[in-house]
Amino acid sequence: MVRAVDSRSGEDGNLVRRSVTAPASPDTKPPAFSGVDSVVAGAACGETELAWSAAQETCSGPVVYEVHRATTPGFTPSPSTLVGLTTATSLVDSGLAPTTTYYYAVRASDRAGNADGNVKRRSATATVLPELLSSETFESGAAGWARSGLNDAASGLWELGDPTQTDAQPGTCPSGSACWATGLNNASLGDNDIDGGTTTLLSARFSLVGAASPAIRYKRYYSNNTGATPGTDSWKVDLSTDDGASWTPIENTTASDAGLVFTQFEFPLGGIAPTANMRVRFVAADLADGSLVEAVVDDFELVDATGGCDGCPAPPSVGRILAQRDGADVVLDWTGDPVSAGRFKAYSSAQPDFSDGTLLGTTTAKSYRHAGGAAVGAFTAYLVTAVDACGQEGPLR
Repeated sequence: MVRAVDSRSGEDGNLVRRSVTAPASPDTKPPAFSGVDSVVAGAACGETELAWSAAQETCSGPVVYEVHRATTPGFTPSPSTLVGLTTATSLVDSGLAPTTTYYYAVRASDRAGNADGNVKRRSATATVLPELLSSETFESGAAGWARSGLNDAASGLWELGDPTQTDAQPGTCPSGSACWATGLNNASLGDNDIDGGTTTLLSARFSLVGAASPAIRYKRYYSNNTGATPGTDSWKVDLSTDDGASWTPIENTTASDAGLVFTQFEFPLGGIAPTANMRVRFVAADLADGSLVEAVVDDFELVDATGGCDGCPAPPSVGRILAQRDGADVVLDWTGDPVSAGRFKAYSSAQPDFSDGTLLGTTTAKSYRHAGGAAVGAFTAYLVTAVDACGQEGPLR
């Protein structure tokens, strides 16, 4: 709901109405301003974050920054590209299309209307967040995982539990106290490691059908750099889309993890079509005399790399907004409104129907100061929207 201040009484109403004539100024020199310094992906879905250094006032303060946005590089700022006006030196632009690249220009102008003409442009891709579809930490049991396939090693076969630490194997799981390890009980380095063959761990069947950008993620530790013949055995991970009838390699390395530290590995399916009959297998082997090979697997996750921006309910409207004059400024306050959000966006408009609403800026507090707002025209309407954790914005009404 739009609230307002009448310039004569200072009382709030449905729209901000005032009759204030801006002082005339003969000043013609624009503020000294170098333009936008940085544009990066934002914290929430569909966001970018802009920052710039303060302009040097040359004639008539305060300086107001015009933020322009387009989807093409080298665009010319115009009224149609204006997306925000703010007196701050940063702005969070939200409600954008995730994965789309946006180009920005920031111009500085003073109260007399003098505007700089810098040509600096910066760009960033609006944030897209992953969606965690499922996670298995094995704290409640094997969850359908088991040794399967080639398991002919004399020792060091895959086991579920809490491993014993040696110089070649961590003594803890990445999370909790249950993970898959090649031999749990090791009295010393070289005891119960993989010897003389191969051991294979097969995942439970899983589905990635419906995921827009499916990926699998897991944490693993692999050691192949101790013993008489280090670096001679391979760690392999394969993916099947037909319940194990055929396999596609996704990891094959002889490189060891250093310092008993786990590595998180993520594999996007890319050109592999997801099915409802998918499995992963982890294969470790000691096929060379004198090498010491150990491996641990935990925290297996299914991820939709671009799905985290879908499914959030739209944030509610901010209904109770108070607007009051404070000298040349207008202060908006909605602390009495029950809507809770991580961020809010303040808009102004010269039209009662808000048909030309302009973004003033963003705030994490339930208040916003429109610097110079009481002196910029005869009529100004204000509106505040809430932005949720997904970057979605409440209705503009």
